[in-house]
Amino acid sequence: GDYAAVPAEMKSVAEVLGARTLRFADEAKFRSSLPALREKCGDRAILRAFHFFEENKRVDAEVEALEKKDFATFFNKITESGDSSWKWLQNCYCNETPDEQSITVALALTKLYLDEIGRGVCRVHGGGFAGVIAAFLPKEETEGFTKYIDKALGEGSAYVMHIRPQGAVKVEF
Repeated sequence: GDYAAVPAEMKSVAEVLGARTLRFADEAKFRSSLPALREKCGDRAILRAFHFFEENKRVDAEVEALEKKDFATFFNKITESGDSSWKWLQNCYCNETPDEQSITVALALTKLYLDEIGRGVCRVHGGGFAGVIAAFLPKEETEGFTKYIDKALGEGSAYVMHIRPQGAVKVEF
């Protein structure tokens, strides 16, 4: 239900704006219609729509930063994206089970670790809720971070990802 509520709420905003999905909605019209949208769709749907519009801008900025090898901007946008997911998309824990917040605990632990080493960023990843987080940190810190997370959250909680330089590719069989 939590996963399904995200697109359903965003579609409810789009429909009031006369669009099928937010992808086809006008952001200026969205902002100028906030009082009516809040009344018809509720605040959480509005916050999720804010996330949608801003996230699309961030993705474009992330791509541009990577193409320019501007990693400072890329990591800044990753942090903004994660903050928006947590605050606006609200996909880090389920309202029905507020005592279970493994994603937010993992984010807190990771942020504290990254602050200690003075480098790296983290964010909720994927659909959130009971999903995973992504942490970007210097390669030389990987082993220490993995041990830190495994000790705090249980053996096997940290999984080291290896990202290909090619990015996404089409595979045909």
